[in-house]
Amino acid sequence: MQTYQVLTSYTHTQDVPSTEWNVQHYLKTYPSIDTIISHNGKFKKVLPLSVQYIDPDTCKITFT
Repeated sequence: MQTYQVLTSYTHTQDVPSTEWNVQHYLKTYPSIDTIISHNGKFKKVLPLSVQYIDPDTCKITFT
């Protein structure tokens, strides 16, 4: 018998520009992180300096 994991996603919107984002995603896991920014209708992937998992529902993403 095979088991399958249901994949879930969360999109965080950072309303105020910041070099540090505190994200509460409520996924009950330690997800992989992709950071994409949009500017003038264009999207760009940005690599954070670090991602710290506070708990299974919260992470801190630092850019500088």
